[in-house]
Amino acid sequence: MSESAFIKALRGERPTYIPVWFMRQAGRFLPEYRSIRSKFKDFFEMCRNVETSIEVTALPVKLLGVDAAILFSDLLVPLLPFKSMSVALKEQVGPVIETNVPLTEPEKLLHPYNVKEELSFVAEIVKGFKKAFPDVPLIGFCGAPFTLLSYIIEGGGSKNYHKTKRFMFEHPQAFNELSNHIVDILIEYGTMQLEAGADAFQVFDSWAGALSPEHYQRFIFQPTQRLIEGLKKTGKPVIYFSTGTCGSLPIIKDYPCDAVSVDWRISLKDAISAIGKEKTVQGNLDPSVLFLSLDELKKEAIRIINEGKKAKAHIFNLGHGVFPDTNPDKVKWLVELIHSTPPE
Repeated sequence: MSESAFIKALRGERPTYIPVWFMRQAGRFLPEYRSIRSKFKDFFEMCRNVETSIEVTALPVKLLGVDAAILFSDLLVPLLPFKSMSVALKEQVGPVIETNVPLTEPEKLLHPYNVKEELSFVAEIVKGFKKAFPDVPLIGFCGAPFTLLSYIIEGGGSKNYHKTKRFMFEHPQAFNELSNHIVDILIEYGTMQLEAGADAFQVFDSWAGALSPEHYQRFIFQPTQRLIEGLKKTGKPVIYFSTGTCGSLPIIKDYPCDAVSVDWRISLKDAISAIGKEKTVQGNLDPSVLFLSLDELKKEAIRIINEGKKAKAHIFNLGHGVFPDTNPDKVKWLVELIHSTPPE
């Protein structure tokens, strides 16, 4: 089997066309997804259903023609086995996490558990997808330590992550211990996905932009680096994605990842300048641009494609996830445009 354009780009090569996939590509903007989701009362119940998760993972490949699938799951799945907390996803609210152990007791809060036993359904989804679609690259994923700890400390999402940063500043040793405990779990979790057959892996640091570059370097660089190093031991490529971290790109470029995925808050050419030409760059169309006219959308996409030529290699993506009210036909049209635009 020849290597896909997506994997070639991750390895720093320039394939004959620009590969593209989208974050949240198997989500609420697809009527087919909404139909499947309506059969489940609880989102995590749906995530645990191996057959359904394989079906949902494959939807964007079948419907949109993207070059890679991403495991249908959720960032919070590795938190589900902790007996020290309850984790729920509530409609119109989002994540709700309640802890029954003080944050200042890291060993009790993030106690070890057997990842392969507790989260075996995730490995089964990966194996099942690769058996059904052996030629489609599959991306495994997890949240980065800061992002997952933010969910735990805040009790869910946040506008400013003040609780997280306050705890980080007032209890730096406990925060460091929490980071290391969660990294141990995430390395096992990610390695399990890659050993089950995932072709690449993305680390989502969705909330790292809440930190200044100085605090990014001081508090989260080292544990995130350890996570990426652990994942890289599988020999498979790793992507690091974050939002709002334009000022931290000179730090992020030092991670041992194969690709850096950037959001829309910086032009791709400036991101490439900050990251250098040693890594593949992924991104970075603003998801809201998908609501422009086709002519204007084409101009935005071509601009990003042209800027991506300055990188070692470029994978087209959004700067974050597809919005639920996006027109699927427009997303499919964009995929066809990208595939038909010469990379050189």
